[in-house]
Amino acid sequence: MTAEYIQRIIDSGTQMLVARAGDRIVGTACLVVAVHPRRIKGWVEDVIVDESFRGKGIAQEMMRKIIDMAREHDCDNLNLTSKPRRASAHSVYESFGFQKRDVNVYRLSL
Repeated sequence: MTAEYIQRIIDSGTQMLVARAGDRIVGTACLVVAVHPRRIKGWVEDVIVDESFRGKGIAQEMMRKIIDMAREHDCDNLNLTSKPRRASAHSVYESFGFQKRDVNVYRLSL
């Protein structure tokens, strides 16, 4: 990820957390806030921890911060999607009270 691309993320209004070990980036997570006429929704995007740093509580700490940030933005709820094969990530999300929903996700590639 280039510095220019990171700046583009920041300029979009997306809030990006970066976990570091010294000068090395070892994790990222993003909060996207969408203000709708009747509610404010938060979306957690791209919770990523370097494989060599997994199991050290980095994802949990980033999720705590994301949840705090969503509350600061008055989000009514916080959503995320996760691939079925990511069982360890699911247990992290569930430990914070996220509940699996029965929804269909559709995508249009542009």
